[in-house]
Amino acid sequence: MKRTLLFAAIFCFSCVQANAGERLGIGLRAGPSFYTQDVLGGTSDAFGPLKTGPIVSGNLTYPITKSISVGLNVEWETHELQSQGREIGDADAVSVIPFVEYDFIAEHFIGQGEDLFYVFLGLGYNINWISPEGELKQKAEALGVGYDVEVDDTFALKTGVGLESYFTKNLAFNLEVGWKYNKGDADEIVNGNKVNSGDFNGSGVSVLLGLRYYFPL
Repeated sequence: MKRTLLFAAIFCFSCVQANAGERLGIGLRAGPSFYTQDVLGGTSDAFGPLKTGPIVSGNLTYPITKSISVGLNVEWETHELQSQGREIGDADAVSVIPFVEYDFIAEHFIGQGEDLFYVFLGLGYNINWISPEGELKQKAEALGVGYDVEVDDTFALKTGVGLESYFTKNLAFNLEVGWKYNKGDADEIVNGNKVNSGDFNGSGVSVLLGLRYYFPL
């Protein structure tokens, strides 16, 4: 996985070097993310489905042709874990994803007041953690035991579609809908010892709204 990220970074850098005089896009977006499955399977039944939670995303993009751009996306999302209506903790993920973006209407890429539609595909890395809180943590503390849930860092694949509408030649409104793969293993830890294992599934859909600004280089 580390080699994949390194090769992707080298590729992106090479593209920038080969296209000096073009422009660099910087985006900041936020919105909701949600899942259709339970976050943990096979572990404690205290961990139920994830609620819809916020996601924040920052990205860099750089065009290598009129239709194709490469970039790097870094995003953070968090969700409350619930069981029978009770909050019992939080699930968080930070994803670092190099991506390729294809523009359907390339001639509008620098057009003032026009729209640009695109699709994208990215491969990267998810850093996951779960923080038990609330009633579950209180029961463990009352019994004098330590309780935690350890989650694997996982392979990330993200794909989706987007729309950019330009206010000016350099500033654009950005709307993006994407699906991200985030699946691995989780272990329940009591007093430092693994007592149970199960599947972790943080895959889901996100809707991001924000702005991109393009700096001439």
